[in-house]
Amino acid sequence: MQTNGPDPILIREGYRGKIFLRIPESLWPQLRIELIQLVQSIPEAYFEERHSYWVFPDSPQARSRLAAIIDPHQPRRISASGYFSQADEEALTNELRARKYSPRTITLYINANRSFLQSIKKISSEIQAQDITRFLADKEKEKASASTLNVILSGLRFFYCQVLHRPIFEERKRPKEDKRLPLV
Repeated sequence: MQTNGPDPILIREGYRGKIFLRIPESLWPQLRIELIQLVQSIPEAYFEERHSYWVFPDSPQARSRLAAIIDPHQPRRISASGYFSQADEEALTNELRARKYSPRTITLYINANRSFLQSIKKISSEIQAQDITRFLADKEKEKASASTLNVILSGLRFFYCQVLHRPIFEERKRPKEDKRLPLV
C-alpha cells in the first residue's frame, strides 16, 4: 500500500451524522459535473470552502449515490472513530501477522498508530517527521515512561517504514532509559 501515486479521494462516513468527502485537484475535472448535480439534489449538502471538502447528510440515499460516483476511483475510507482507516489497520495487521508478531504486539502497534493519528488529526499519507516528534514530546509531558515511548515509536516506525514505505524515521533515536533510584 504505497502512497506515491496520485492523491486518493478521502471519505469519512458516520461522523456527526455526516459524510465528508475530499476530492484531489487531479480528479476534479472528471467528477465536477456529477458532484455539483449531486449536491443540488440532496438537501443539506454543501461544499466547505475553508477546509476544501464536500459535506453530505449521512443517509442511505446519499451513501448509494456517492458510491456510484466515487467507488470507481478507489477512495480511501476513514473510519468514523478516527483517522486510522480500516485499510491502514488491515495492512498493518496483515504485515505483522505475516512476520509472526504476537497478538499483544499487534494490538499495541495498532493502538499506537490509532492514537497518534487521532492526536495529530491527520491521515497517514499527510504525516511528516515533525508530527512524530511533536506527538512523542506530548507523551513525554504526560509522564509516559521510556518503555511506553519505545513501543509507540516501534509501532509508528513499523507502519510507516515497512507497510507504507515512507522514510520519515531516518534519524529518529530512541528515548533514554528512565533512571530509577535503587531500593535500600
